[in-house]
Amino acid sequence: MQTQISIGYEQILKLAYLLSQEEKKKLIEDLQNDIPQKGERKFGKYEGQIWMSEDFNEPLEEFSEYMP
Repeated sequence: MQTQISIGYEQILKLAYLLSQEEKKKLIEDLQNDIPQKGERKFGKYEGQIWMSEDFNEPLEEFSEYMP
């Protein structure tokens, strides 16, 4: 079983100060390996999470006075 906890940046920083030098180095290495490098993309990462409504390309009523 996996547990997820939401904590803020300040809390993470305070916890990081409690680590030994060796643990800090390991944490930095792990974070650098988990964060995608610039330009690196994972295709399909958001598949099924993004959608467009059927009327996406329809004119908006708010702009009707500007349309021919």
